[in-house]
Amino acid sequence: DLGSNINVLKTLNLRFRCFLAKVHELERRNRLLEKQLQQALEEGKQGRRGLARRDQAVQTGFVSPIRPLGLP
Repeated sequence: DLGSNINVLKTLNLRFRCFLAKVHELERRNRLLEKQLQQALEEGKQGRRGLARRDQAVQTGFVSPIRPLGLP
């Protein structure tokens, strides 16, 4: 019974260490992304073309005017 409990604890310990490793990796990626975002925002303030906003649209080609149905 004691051996079974030790194995359960070892398994939980291993799973917890894997979880912590994933958390640390996500924190590292988050710091990198925050740094990249900060640099992009600073570049945008310096007169360079900044990040595209969500409310900006891009026209990719000519779109003909919309006609009501039934008209040629």
